Amino acid sequence: DGQNLDWQEVILNPMDSKVIFVPYQASSIQSNLPIIEMDDTSSLFSLDPPYRGREYLVYSSPEGEKQTFLASGKEVCLSLSRPFTKVRDLASRISQGTQGPWAKAKKIETYLKNNFTYTLKLSHSMQFDPVEEFLFKRKKGHCEFFASSMVIMLRTLNIPARLVNGFLVEEWNAFGGYYLVREKDAHSWVEAYIAGKGWVVFDPTP
Repeated sequence: DGQNLDWQEVILNPMDSKVIFVPYQASSIQSNLPIIEMDDTSSLFSLDPPYRGREYLVYSSPEGEKQTFLASGKEVCLSLSRPFTKVRDLASRISQGTQGPWAKAKKIETYLKNNFTYTLKLSHSMQFDPVEEFLFKRKKGHCEFFASSMVIMLRTLNIPARLVNGFLVEEWNAFGGYYLVREKDAHSWVEAYIAGKGWVVFDPTP
């Protein structure tokens, strides 16, 4: 019913994607879009052609409340395509001496921020797994490499984690009273499931 909820109006220009972008801690959407679907990782999609653009209202829970419809996917966020033994050994060494999933995640986040370099200039070698190439050989990359590596590291420690693609919004238009989100603001980060806290945001990119 919208009581005790914050709300944001989203005007999404036409783009080559069917993804529905929402602010963090969204609890419901009000829209005239014909169908909105959610997959196992809580990603939202519209079957409406993306070139039309979209407008919708998003209601968000007040800070501190855990009610959110983006709360599923804990089980699927433990799956790995293979054992990643070398990555697991690294994650175990980094988090050694820490207790609990939050402390382990913070250790890994800090390690990636302090020991790796951000760059958009990359040449990919098909000889190695991208995550292992980033962690053990190249040690530099853009936000998707940092976030993907942290997700894999957490999963090898049996901590549910998922990659989040969205936008890091900083440009506020004071005259119009809105945030302007551009393609250059695209960013990737990590959410890890912490018992008692729900999905917690971590950003390992320096």
